[in-house]
Amino acid sequence: MQVVKYEDLVRTPETVLPEMLQFAKLDTESYPYDKVDALPVRGSSRSDQSDKTRWEPQDKSKQFNPIVRWESWTASQKMSFRKIAAKTLAEAGYE
Repeated sequence: MQVVKYEDLVRTPETVLPEMLQFAKLDTESYPYDKVDALPVRGSSRSDQSDKTRWEPQDKSKQFNPIVRWESWTASQKMSFRKIAAKTLAEAGYE
């Protein structure tokens, strides 16, 4: 089993993607690493699209940074998240 943290994938795709491809026994040499930043957003909860079109590709805005959204959560939202995800977070190595 391989555990990949979303934050690591977003911050350092050049390191994480080859490891994922190798784990999946896929060709690490032919992957278009230089195009990762141009990948569209799909299904973002911050999308202004309707539910019907939310999963269609959308260009990323310069402000798009999903790995820091939790920082704006209220204390109550953070507590609820911890209650729901505590076991999974621990298994994935989060503090």
